[in-house]
Amino acid sequence: MENRLKKIITNQSEYFDTWTNLINSYRKAPYSEKLSGEDKIKLLYEVVNVFFKIFEMALEFGNFKDDFESDKFSENFYGPELIINSKKTKSSYYLGLGEKGVYLSTYFRHSKNLKNMADTFWIDFLNLSQYGEFELVESEHFGKSVKSKYPELFQTNKGTIFRIFRKYFIGIAENNEIGNLGQLQVTWTTDFSIDKIIEEYCLVFKIFYKLNYSLWKIENLKKAK
Repeated sequence: MENRLKKIITNQSEYFDTWTNLINSYRKAPYSEKLSGEDKIKLLYEVVNVFFKIFEMALEFGNFKDDFESDKFSENFYGPELIINSKKTKSSYYLGLGEKGVYLSTYFRHSKNLKNMADTFWIDFLNLSQYGEFELVESEHFGKSVKSKYPELFQTNKGTIFRIFRKYFIGIAENNEIGNLGQLQVTWTTDFSIDKIIEEYCLVFKIFYKLNYSLWKIENLKKAK
């Protein structure tokens, strides 16, 4: 861990036990008969506030030349999800509580510019596999007609980059547009300590932002011409 990130984490470490207890209490809340409806709502907002504090640490570490909106959240079946929006790149990031644990996810905001990305972009992308459990979550799938038309492309589904470009090229070939390429997500299970989660969260958020910034920069240059 680099010294600056270590210092940021150390400065907030006195709160980590409290944050851990709040998250664990929230996960147990649906099964508790002692907590009232008001108590559960209060706990929900306390967990959202924990996520906001963790996001602030990522901002301090990243030192981004951007402004972010982080005053909204949603609640899924397993827990709250803090919604983080970049004002410059219009990209969004989601810090939430899921079935397996805490996660951070994003989408490629300007995915049509993937064709302009250098190898360094994909090196950063592959580095995501070093953290937590990294996966590409796909919400849109191909129908039988497309699969029968390109059978060799569906004989494997292991490679994340391959799956992204499969959607990219088929989208252009079939519809002359690029649809939803999937959600990039890193999940930290209960096997991870909160200090390790925060350390990796800060690093992953910086990579996520860098990827989306690179795609946005191409778009911004096009508009400037």
